[in-house]
Amino acid sequence: MTEKFCFLTKLRDYTKMMVTIILIISLQPQVQADTSESYDVKAHYDKAEYSIPMRDGKKMFTAVYRPKDRSKDYPILLFRTPYSIKAYGDDFPPVMRMAPSVDFLKSGYIIVLQDLRGTYKSEGDFKVIRSIRDNKDDPVAIDASTDNYDTIEWLLHNIEGNNGKVGQWGISYPGWTTVMGMVDAHPALVASSPQASPSDMFVGDDWHHNGAFRLMYSFSWMNFAARKRDELTTELAKPFDYGTPWGYEFFLNAGPTSELNEKYFGGAIPAWNDFIDHPNYDKFWKDQVALPHMKNINHSILNVAGWFDAEDFYGPISIYNEIEKTTPGNKSTLVVGPWRHGGWLTMDGSYLGDIQFGSKTSEYYQKNIVFPFFEYNLKGKGDWNPAEAIVFETGNNEWHRFDQWPPKASKVKNLYFQEGGKLSFNKPADKSKKAFDKYVNDPAKPVPFSTEIITAPGHDWMIEDQRQVSTRPDVLTYRTDV
Repeated sequence: MTEKFCFLTKLRDYTKMMVTIILIISLQPQVQADTSESYDVKAHYDKAEYSIPMRDGKKMFTAVYRPKDRSKDYPILLFRTPYSIKAYGDDFPPVMRMAPSVDFLKSGYIIVLQDLRGTYKSEGDFKVIRSIRDNKDDPVAIDASTDNYDTIEWLLHNIEGNNGKVGQWGISYPGWTTVMGMVDAHPALVASSPQASPSDMFVGDDWHHNGAFRLMYSFSWMNFAARKRDELTTELAKPFDYGTPWGYEFFLNAGPTSELNEKYFGGAIPAWNDFIDHPNYDKFWKDQVALPHMKNINHSILNVAGWFDAEDFYGPISIYNEIEKTTPGNKSTLVVGPWRHGGWLTMDGSYLGDIQFGSKTSEYYQKNIVFPFFEYNLKGKGDWNPAEAIVFETGNNEWHRFDQWPPKASKVKNLYFQEGGKLSFNKPADKSKKAFDKYVNDPAKPVPFSTEIITAPGHDWMIEDQRQVSTRPDVLTYRTDV
């Protein structure tokens, strides 16, 4: 059995270094605080709210923030979300909800925030990861792609002072809506930045990782974002009462997964039944996959991922690879930093858990990557001149720019399991043996994925010291020599 690892640069001559692999099936997700500097948005922007009609007659609730300075025209920066635009009426959202950094607000953009179809104050039904419509010739057939197109079309003709150029961005689910907007894109859409977007919810993102169902994460997300609503609302879903601070205990005693919807949600989350009805990689999951639609993506793309993203690392990498494969001459750049899910916006990026990265990597990304990307493409300012891939190397704590990904100098090496819990770059000496290691799995005593006493999974388990489980008889541990 082998595991493949891609090294960005050749290994340095560390005097003491070993690799340990602890094989555990684990679960987990997200959120933190606004790290942007204080900026008085109300002093510089006017706000208006609209219900924008889609091709099927449903209306999407949209907040538009225009710079008070009317001496010039501005590009439109679009953000579409199922998580609420967070501010209704006279209220303004936090800066980090409006743009990828405060620099965008200072520079001047027409900021557009929209509740996704079927969520909060937008009409229609919410479908989790809605598939691209089957019949594109049907003038009233809808999906996330058509809603994006129709929104842009309306904005261009109804919001004064726009310069005719549109950019879009989003993280996680809003990253996925950004990807959908790239499909059959509106001609005015010239720059998209999908960040931590899923691409395949069975193979590698969110609900499943390589087909393994992530119960704790899915339960938490569905409660927050997928409940049926009886009317348009501005109210966020109420937190679920687990009756214990320890999710491990709750789920151990919760009962069969197939009964959780009725037992705890009162049947109010139809999407939960999809997990039960489709336990395997069938047509239901395959129809949702974004990758088959990543064709003719010719406008500028900035695809962002975090090395320690427990939800959506597969998505950004696979989306980037698919665009590279299907659209020669594309204008797509891959960015990967030392972040957890969305950490490039919610944290300064100087550390993760006990790991120090030597600099504020999120600030570097905001000022030197994402802001110049949109400034150049939407305003013609600056010199974007992008690399094919911009990635942060942990350990040496350095940013690298490569003209291809994977980089030319990288080498693929195999790690091999050995007898006695050893792990080596060398093949086992005796190939005649049909070697295996075994353990007994007891579903009544599952392996915990984190030392934290939490109900909804956090993020830092990705970099926790997991040695505490290595002594369990149902955990296999392999270690290299120094």
